Amino acid sequence: MVDAAAPEVAGRPVDTVLVPGAEELTQGRFPPGLLDAVRSLASRSRRVASVCAGAFALAGAGLLDGRRATTHWRHTATLAARHPTLTVDPDALYVRDGALFTSAGVSAGIDLALALVEADEGPDLAREVARDLVVFMQRPGGQSQFSVPARTPRPRHDALRALLDAIAADPAADHSNTALAARAGLSPVTSPGSSASTPAPPRPATSRRCAWRPPRPSSRTARRPPPPPAAPASAATSPCAASSSAAWASPLRLPLRFRTTTR
Repeated sequence: MVDAAAPEVAGRPVDTVLVPGAEELTQGRFPPGLLDAVRSLASRSRRVASVCAGAFALAGAGLLDGRRATTHWRHTATLAARHPTLTVDPDALYVRDGALFTSAGVSAGIDLALALVEADEGPDLAREVARDLVVFMQRPGGQSQFSVPARTPRPRHDALRALLDAIAADPAADHSNTALAARAGLSPVTSPGSSASTPAPPRPATSRRCAWRPPRPSSRTARRPPPPPAAPASAATSPCAASSSAAWASPLRLPLRFRTTTR
């Protein structure tokens, strides 16, 4: 493999054209002669690839019209708005559409390079290159799994940092309260008065306005009031009636306290 700049291969066939990215490309500012050089090289090459914002140069040269492509997640919306005929995949690490390859951020250029090596020389050599670089041969998931944790503030404690890294590496794993606590060597957080294995039963909803009160005695000596009348069948739909009947149907009867009044 021989690396050469565009002027050094003028008029000669090339195998792979690789367009790197730059911040000014996302702003529509292209160096003089860049787009013409991209068109000329693409016309006599086997394949064309871009890294990061280099997709803006390919799109500006008209090579991506009606194609699928990607770029850095920060600029995917700009690329799609500036080139409506282009289908932008905001989550892909790299996209192949025929002989055109586009990749996301700078590190995704490594994923793209390994894919090109595998296509040319087979998976064995690509795997050896990945081992030398100490990288995944093919990273799982898309670029959103890396961009979101990068925007999240890092915790101050080592245990929490390790948990966040584990969640980002495998979002589909068991990340329940109990599992995370066991992984960090901590006790799971529970509500007061309950344990991790047996949650506290919910407290019944009561209303003071629904409580039945005996009538005020008319004489000086308090008399035990009669039990409340049975609720009609239609009263089952009333929450107050339901709570009152349930209280009187309970086998546990608490003694009632009455107050005597004097005149």
